Amino acid sequence: MKHILFAHRKLSFGGGERVLVEQIASLSHLPVKISVLFRKDKRRRDLESEIRRRNPQVDEIEYRPSVWSVYRWIIAHRPDVIVLCNHKGAILALLLLSLQGIKIPTLVTLHEHYPRHLKKYRWIAKWVDAWICTYDFSIAVHRELSQAPCHIMHPIYLDHLPQIPHEIDEVSRQESRVLWSIPPEALVLGYCGQVDTRKDPHAFIQLGVYLESYLGRPVTLVLAGRIDPLFRDQIRNYATKSRLRGSLIMTGALEHFENVFRCLDLFALTSRNEGFFPISLLESLHYGVPIVAPTVGGIESVARGHRGAFLIDKDDDRQAIPLSALKKTARQVATVLKHKHRWEAEKKGTRDLLLTLVDAVKHQPTLEDILAPWI
Repeated sequence: MKHILFAHRKLSFGGGERVLVEQIASLSHLPVKISVLFRKDKRRRDLESEIRRRNPQVDEIEYRPSVWSVYRWIIAHRPDVIVLCNHKGAILALLLLSLQGIKIPTLVTLHEHYPRHLKKYRWIAKWVDAWICTYDFSIAVHRELSQAPCHIMHPIYLDHLPQIPHEIDEVSRQESRVLWSIPPEALVLGYCGQVDTRKDPHAFIQLGVYLESYLGRPVTLVLAGRIDPLFRDQIRNYATKSRLRGSLIMTGALEHFENVFRCLDLFALTSRNEGFFPISLLESLHYGVPIVAPTVGGIESVARGHRGAFLIDKDDDRQAIPLSALKKTARQVATVLKHKHRWEAEKKGTRDLLLTLVDAVKHQPTLEDILAPWI
């Protein structure tokens, strides 16, 4: 039986980790043994149970953060192929093995085109057999790394969502709002997922403040997801200094976000940078909630010109969204919100955008296709 090793950064909730889960799940019908090594957040094994449930052939899932711990594991187990994603210890272990003449077929999953993200693989680039890109930035990969084949595999995974897009009626919306004491008449702007510096919650709050100004009524902000306790205080202080008239709700870590999406009128992502199309945006479209998102990663290439999406014009870099761009988008959203029929059209447009995303993967290779030469 062939043995596939996935070496990944962590097993806590996140978009890159969702890709890992779905990659492993997609191989569940194959007679292969699967192991997983991760290097960060030893005790946050949020996704381990789902990984094992969706692919019973998963064997070991181990915390191996260092070069030597990964090296020793590979020497002991000799996997037939390695799928690597942002595991620094595994990168250097593979370099050490290669210098000793031990070559194991290696594929690298890349989420972003930024040089900072790519350069960590330069040490092993000439030994990588294939690059798996979540959208087409193959020119950057070939320029920065190697000429090994680039496979474009959009990570639009819907297996963890119901098969049919969800219709949110007014009764269920109000029932969900009661859970967090949200006023029935409030306009609710929300975000679901990991809350960290890269997601820039300060920009999220500022977008809400601008939206209040242009609408002329308070906006309730909902940040749903795990937040570091120290970071939580910073967010509250920023909201106070920003003179947010509506309320700020931080739910903390949640196993499921369904009740949060039911509450929302609008979903906002204010990330400094992203990969192809974040899972949180996909989930929002699934629930029929229009999205606001920056033109970074693969977002603009898919969402530009579609109803159900308001884009914040931003250079595709790792900097914060300029306040002028937040203000401009808030004005555009408020203008549409003031006309009920236009807003209903935006809500209906979420389904068309979701279908566009689903269609985008129909002609993409699967992980099984990419791994075929080695399994």
